[in-house]
Amino acid sequence: MNLENLTHLLKDHKVQVLLTAGVSSLVTALTLLRLQKAQAERISKKLKAEVKEDYQEYSVEDPLLPQATVAAAADDRLLREQFSRNIAFLGEEGVQKLRNASVVIVGCGSIGSWVALMLLRSGVGSVKIIDHGEVTRETMNQHALATVEDIGIPNAVVLKKHIREIVPHAKVEAVIDSFSKDTASWMLEGQPDYVLDCVQDLQTKVDLLKYCHDHQLRAISTSYAGGKADPSRIQISDLSDTFDDPWARVLRRKLRKLGVENNIGMIHSIEKPTEFKTGEWFAAGEYDQYAIYPEGRIPTLPTFGTLAAIFGMSMASWVICELAEHKVQPLFVKQKDNTFSKLKRDLVAREEKNTFSASSPGLSKSEAGYVLEELWRSRSALSGALDKLALTRWDRHQPLTIQNCICLTVEEADRHDNMLGKLEDNYPEEFIRFVQSRFAEERKIFE
Repeated sequence: MNLENLTHLLKDHKVQVLLTAGVSSLVTALTLLRLQKAQAERISKKLKAEVKEDYQEYSVEDPLLPQATVAAAADDRLLREQFSRNIAFLGEEGVQKLRNASVVIVGCGSIGSWVALMLLRSGVGSVKIIDHGEVTRETMNQHALATVEDIGIPNAVVLKKHIREIVPHAKVEAVIDSFSKDTASWMLEGQPDYVLDCVQDLQTKVDLLKYCHDHQLRAISTSYAGGKADPSRIQISDLSDTFDDPWARVLRRKLRKLGVENNIGMIHSIEKPTEFKTGEWFAAGEYDQYAIYPEGRIPTLPTFGTLAAIFGMSMASWVICELAEHKVQPLFVKQKDNTFSKLKRDLVAREEKNTFSASSPGLSKSEAGYVLEELWRSRSALSGALDKLALTRWDRHQPLTIQNCICLTVEEADRHDNMLGKLEDNYPEEFIRFVQSRFAEERKIFE
């Protein structure tokens, strides 16, 4: 097309209308794009400002060292009204003890977030929240307070932000970090009244509870809620009595090796892992209740959000009653010390009576109790009997150790000590494999 034809075409009225409409549409589209971009920038700027506000308590030089939150001033009359039902239940003195209390919560996800929320709603005056994780779309529905806008923000910051709207007078300190032996001294400084363990990493639990034991800090822990859904199976007991929860059993055995045997509360469930509706999770039949998972982590069994919340609510209720000195009547726990002492005395007498080819220093009272409860589940390895139990060497040609000690009834132990020939000549192959599997389980846990 030459210049003359183009000039003639542009003079055509219809073409002029079309060109005008096209240019107008283009201008309109560009204007809308600019408006959308400006709106997106405003929203982004607002979100960044909110996040910056939440982070402002952390120094730029070292974001891991929190500065204490300044508690908002509150009218005492309004506080009395806010906590009036607690006052009616716990009394004036009990609620005042809560207001004066200081607690540390390690892990603030599906369980810990509910603990933090209810402790502060109930009037606990000072809470330090320690968690290195962030809210994700997958975990949001299990978090006590997280919203869609909180995705990508640290759990501890999210909790502090929302709790500030509920109990502005409370002192809340958010720490974005993982607990470890190296951070323990400053994370748990100031002798807090209670330390609440809500983490899922096994070694972190061991380190935390061992530190609390060594420094005489009151502590309570939760087991793993994954794969469970029945609220009627949740129990609160001392760690030494958690025999129906496989994961709590592994934790208990590791702590026992470190000299930590009791005086640690445990929220746990005696329910076995449920069947899952999709194949991406562990099938119940594939879940090894005695397995030790890589690096102490738990398999990614799905957590039923309501059950995790009940774990958290149970822990919060227990701690509130403890702090307020409101007496509750927990289920009776049998006294074991006398049982373990007798078990050790009988084992020493049995060792002295029999002539073994391998000498041994024997087992301590706590080791005897460990063998009875952890290895043999307080029952005869041979018959499953629960009464009149005794410990004795499994292989008389090997020294007496935890991994060469079997639990039988007194009568079975006498027959075992007097038997002639090899173990294979006196017991079925299936029973020998069973005993060896228990010793192998023990080695696997502590290798």
